[in-house]
Amino acid sequence: MLRLILFSALLSVTLAARLTVPLQKSGNVREKLIREGKTQEAKTGSQVLFDKSDEYYLGEITLGTPPQKFLVAMDTTSSFLWVVDVNCTTPGCKGSSSDGTLKETYNSSASSSFVPGGPFSLPYGDDKITGNLGKERLIMSGITTSDQDFGVVETVPYLYTAQPIDGILGLGWPSLAVNGTKTPMQNLLPQLDAPVVTIWVANLKNGAPGVDFAGSISFGYIDESACEKNMQWVPLADNSTWGFKINGFQMGSYSRVKTETAITATGSGWTGVPSIVLNAIVRQTRATFDFESVVYTVPCSTAKDQPDMNIIINGVPYLIKGEDYIVDLNLGLGNCALSFFATRETGPAWILGDAFVRSYCHVFDYGNARIGLATSRFA
Repeated sequence: MLRLILFSALLSVTLAARLTVPLQKSGNVREKLIREGKTQEAKTGSQVLFDKSDEYYLGEITLGTPPQKFLVAMDTTSSFLWVVDVNCTTPGCKGSSSDGTLKETYNSSASSSFVPGGPFSLPYGDDKITGNLGKERLIMSGITTSDQDFGVVETVPYLYTAQPIDGILGLGWPSLAVNGTKTPMQNLLPQLDAPVVTIWVANLKNGAPGVDFAGSISFGYIDESACEKNMQWVPLADNSTWGFKINGFQMGSYSRVKTETAITATGSGWTGVPSIVLNAIVRQTRATFDFESVVYTVPCSTAKDQPDMNIIINGVPYLIKGEDYIVDLNLGLGNCALSFFATRETGPAWILGDAFVRSYCHVFDYGNARIGLATSRFA
């Protein structure tokens, strides 16, 4: 209730704008490391970091006066804006042109509008990011926020050094804010025509006619050019995230009826499922485990013949085809990988990654605390 009161207060301001930001893909780190035979580098202890994120959809923003340009991940699972500092200390934090990970870094001394703050530390799976807070002039698709809270990051986890991203812009709720900072959406919502954000992602693997970018994120309206008219609205599960409830799962001869928490994640290339479900998927697809690459595999030739999976959300089945959850990683011997991983017991039971996000247009409704799901015209 506190969350809805907060956003109702924000929306009492005169609303004025719509904006659309084209999205680019960061590339899937999990797949990159498997192809390069470096899977073990992505582990801390026995837990693979990929259950947090391994792929993002990037949009362009500027920070500072004069503007400094960045490609940041549009992330529905966080509520904080951060970019890498020009003086970052993590090895490889600035990336390299040789592997396509070169990054733009933020220089506070080059901006007349920077207001410094105190230090911060933000947990990230088994690791963390650290740096300093500040306020800065943010411009995104022509809309300006003069005093946006953000982080200037000096140390980042290994996962980020392997990606061509300059930072993250969180689209989450204030309950996930860092050290009491104001989230990007708290500043942006009062300037929009409506308190909604539409995200769609093109299925570039199958080809999307007329689309030469990865998708788009639209602020202030429902993008009917990308979303079919079969929109289903799903209430949120709690007052802190874009999480909702899954009622069941069916694949081949296997079915499971259980209510569990799920999130859709623009920061997860693969799909996270409970361990018992992963075991069932392996049986239904007749997959075998590749110990060298640490993935389950099936013959690539069987992709279109593999069973569809149905995820039941708010009583409605959402279908993902076999050819969408099987990916070709150049493993050799004609084998492809199942793009699933087992989730932790401490987090959401389901993390619906690329295969789901590509298939269904998402509308994040801040005013009514719900998510709209419709078939994507570009699936």
